Amino acid sequence: MPWFLALLVVGSSALARASEEEFTPWAEVALVTTVHKPFETVRVTVKLDASGASLAEVTVHGGGGLAVSVPARAWAGVAKPRLAGVTTTFERGYDPTPWFYVKIPYGDGLQTANGWKQAELVLAFQGPRLAYRALKVPKADGNFDWKQDKLE
Repeated sequence: MPWFLALLVVGSSALARASEEEFTPWAEVALVTTVHKPFETVRVTVKLDASGASLAEVTVHGGGGLAVSVPARAWAGVAKPRLAGVTTTFERGYDPTPWFYVKIPYGDGLQTANGWKQAELVLAFQGPRLAYRALKVPKADGNFDWKQDKLE
Protein backbone atom coordinates (compact mmCIF):
# COMPACT_ATOMS: atom_id res chain seq x y z
CA MET A 1 0.00 0.00 0.00
CA PRO A 2 1.44 3.38 -0.88
CA TRP A 3 2.43 5.44 2.16
CA PHE A 4 -0.13 8.23 1.42
CA LEU A 5 -3.04 5.72 1.42
CA ALA A 6 -1.83 4.27 4.73
CA LEU A 7 -1.68 7.78 6.18
CA LEU A 8 -5.19 8.50 4.91
CA VAL A 9 -6.61 5.30 6.47
CA VAL A 10 -4.84 5.81 9.82
CA GLY A 11 -5.74 9.52 9.93
CA SER A 12 -9.44 8.94 9.23
CA SER A 13 -9.72 6.19 11.87
CA ALA A 14 -8.12 8.51 14.45
CA LEU A 15 -10.77 11.16 13.74
CA ALA A 16 -13.55 8.63 14.27
CA ARG A 17 -12.24 7.89 17.78
CA ALA A 18 -11.68 11.50 18.88
CA SER A 19 -13.55 12.68 21.98
CA GLU A 20 -15.90 15.62 21.95
CA GLU A 21 -16.35 17.93 24.93
CA GLU A 22 -19.91 18.93 25.78
CA PHE A 23 -20.76 21.97 27.88
CA THR A 24 -23.66 21.18 30.16
CA PRO A 25 -25.98 23.82 31.60
CA TRP A 26 -26.02 24.46 35.33
CA ALA A 27 -29.14 23.52 37.29
CA GLU A 28 -28.16 25.13 40.60
CA VAL A 29 -25.60 27.52 42.00
CA ALA A 30 -24.72 28.24 45.63
CA LEU A 31 -22.67 31.24 46.72
CA VAL A 32 -21.25 31.77 50.18
CA THR A 33 -19.94 35.19 51.10
CA THR A 34 -18.86 36.94 54.26
CA VAL A 35 -20.15 40.48 54.72
CA HIS A 36 -20.61 42.85 57.64
CA LYS A 37 -23.07 42.60 60.51
CA PRO A 38 -25.89 41.74 60.77
CA PHE A 39 -25.59 39.38 57.78
CA GLU A 40 -22.07 38.01 58.40
CA THR A 41 -21.81 34.72 56.43
CA VAL A 42 -24.54 34.54 53.79
CA ARG A 43 -25.44 31.52 51.65
CA VAL A 44 -27.43 32.15 48.47
CA THR A 45 -28.86 29.21 46.51
CA VAL A 46 -30.46 29.65 43.08
CA LYS A 47 -32.11 26.69 41.31
CA LEU A 48 -33.63 26.37 37.85
CA ASP A 49 -36.71 24.34 36.93
CA ALA A 50 -36.36 21.08 34.96
CA SER A 51 -36.48 22.92 31.62
CA GLY A 52 -33.63 25.24 32.65
CA ALA A 53 -35.60 28.21 31.33
CA SER A 54 -37.04 29.54 34.60
CA LEU A 55 -36.10 29.96 38.22
CA ALA A 56 -37.53 27.34 40.57
CA GLU A 57 -36.11 28.36 43.94
CA VAL A 58 -34.06 31.14 45.50
CA THR A 59 -33.05 30.96 49.18
CA VAL A 60 -30.92 33.30 51.26
CA HIS A 61 -29.61 32.45 54.75
CA GLY A 62 -27.31 34.47 56.95
CA GLY A 63 -26.80 36.14 60.29
CA GLY A 64 -29.21 38.56 61.92
CA GLY A 65 -32.14 36.18 61.39
CA LEU A 66 -31.89 36.28 57.60
CA ALA A 67 -33.62 33.12 56.35
CA VAL A 68 -35.73 33.78 53.26
CA SER A 69 -37.24 31.45 50.69
CA VAL A 70 -37.94 34.03 48.00
CA PRO A 71 -41.55 33.78 46.76
CA ALA A 72 -42.06 32.82 43.10
CA ARG A 73 -43.76 36.16 42.38
CA ALA A 74 -40.34 37.79 42.92
CA TRP A 75 -39.06 36.30 39.66
CA ALA A 76 -42.23 36.77 37.61
CA GLY A 77 -41.23 37.98 34.15
CA VAL A 78 -37.71 36.55 34.37
CA ALA A 79 -36.85 34.13 31.54
CA LYS A 80 -33.58 32.36 30.78
CA PRO A 81 -31.69 33.16 34.00
CA ARG A 82 -27.88 33.04 33.72
CA LEU A 83 -26.60 31.21 36.78
CA ALA A 84 -22.95 31.81 35.91
CA GLY A 85 -23.49 35.54 36.39
CA VAL A 86 -25.19 35.55 39.84
CA THR A 87 -23.56 38.16 42.08
CA THR A 88 -24.03 39.55 45.57
CA THR A 89 -23.32 43.00 46.95
CA PHE A 90 -23.50 44.65 50.37
CA GLU A 91 -24.35 48.28 51.07
CA ARG A 92 -24.12 50.16 54.31
CA GLY A 93 -25.40 53.66 53.76
CA TYR A 94 -27.34 56.04 55.92
CA ASP A 95 -30.02 53.51 56.89
CA PRO A 96 -29.55 52.02 60.35
CA THR A 97 -29.87 48.55 58.79
CA PRO A 98 -27.57 47.64 55.87
CA TRP A 99 -28.66 46.11 52.56
CA PHE A 100 -27.69 42.83 50.92
CA TYR A 101 -28.42 42.32 47.20
CA VAL A 102 -28.62 39.22 45.02
CA LYS A 103 -28.39 40.00 41.29
CA ILE A 104 -29.41 37.37 38.74
CA PRO A 105 -28.81 38.19 35.06
CA TYR A 106 -31.43 36.90 32.63
CA GLY A 107 -32.49 36.95 29.00
CA ASP A 108 -30.38 37.30 25.89
CA GLY A 109 -28.98 40.76 26.58
CA LEU A 110 -29.05 43.75 24.26
CA GLN A 111 -26.44 45.49 22.13
CA THR A 112 -26.80 49.16 23.06
CA ALA A 113 -25.15 52.45 22.19
CA ASN A 114 -22.82 51.85 25.15
CA GLY A 115 -22.00 48.20 24.47
CA TRP A 116 -23.57 44.92 25.47
CA LYS A 117 -26.02 45.12 28.41
CA GLN A 118 -27.70 42.33 30.36
CA ALA A 119 -31.07 42.46 32.16
CA GLU A 120 -30.94 41.67 35.89
CA LEU A 121 -33.32 40.56 38.59
CA VAL A 122 -32.28 42.39 41.78
CA LEU A 123 -33.42 40.97 45.13
CA ALA A 124 -32.87 43.48 47.96
CA PHE A 125 -32.70 42.32 51.56
CA GLN A 126 -32.71 44.65 54.54
CA GLY A 127 -32.38 43.07 57.94
CA PRO A 128 -34.02 39.64 58.02
CA ARG A 129 -36.49 40.32 55.20
CA LEU A 130 -36.79 40.66 51.44
CA ALA A 131 -37.52 44.38 51.04
CA TYR A 132 -38.15 44.46 47.28
CA ARG A 133 -37.37 43.01 43.90
CA ALA A 134 -36.45 45.06 40.86
CA LEU A 135 -36.05 44.32 37.17
CA LYS A 136 -33.18 46.24 35.58
CA VAL A 137 -33.80 46.10 31.81
CA PRO A 138 -31.41 47.61 29.23
CA LYS A 139 -32.61 50.13 26.65
CA ALA A 140 -31.14 50.76 23.19
CA ASP A 141 -29.62 54.09 24.30
CA GLY A 142 -27.46 52.28 26.90
CA ASN A 143 -29.53 53.27 29.93
CA PHE A 144 -31.73 50.94 31.98
CA ASP A 145 -35.40 50.80 32.92
CA TRP A 146 -35.80 50.05 36.63
CA LYS A 147 -39.07 48.48 37.79
CA GLN A 148 -39.20 48.01 41.55
CA ASP A 149 -41.89 46.06 43.40
CA LYS A 150 -42.37 45.63 47.13
CA LEU A 151 -43.36 42.05 47.80
CA GLU A 152 -45.05 42.49 51.18
